[in-house]
Amino acid sequence: MGHYVLLHIPQLIAIISAILLVLLYIAYRVVGGILTRWGPTWQIRGIDDWASLPLLLLLLSVLAFLATPVFNGISRYYEHEADRYGIEVIHGIVPNANQVAAHYFEKSGEINLNDPAPSEWVKIWFYDHPTRPERVHFVATYDPWSQGEKGKYVP
Repeated sequence: MGHYVLLHIPQLIAIISAILLVLLYIAYRVVGGILTRWGPTWQIRGIDDWASLPLLLLLLSVLAFLATPVFNGISRYYEHEADRYGIEVIHGIVPNANQVAAHYFEKSGEINLNDPAPSEWVKIWFYDHPTRPERVHFVATYDPWSQGEKGKYVP
């Protein structure tokens, strides 16, 4: 629900489209340079030759792979904000909302066989959601109301 209310889907589409546009431009420039150097040897006339398409796709694949940590980091941020929204929405409605959410993330992680303590490298390259320990800690400790503050999304 948080993703819908906080408009994460259109924001993510815009951000990922912008990143992909940059990656396409970089790939275009690099393929141009590669074809200038090795195109005659490979009998590829230029970037407008259909024979250059495999090189462009290979380069895009490599660039997308290298951009994976960026995509995952953006996704983790949006997931964290959706978790924050969820806690704020159920605050005052569900008794012990933080404990209920922490218990949910613990059980969900056990059922889905999530790694209970992934390394930082694994988190950066493979996790598009916050890790289970991060989520459990956040939902268990998030309580702006005890200090007289309001929630970020739900006052």
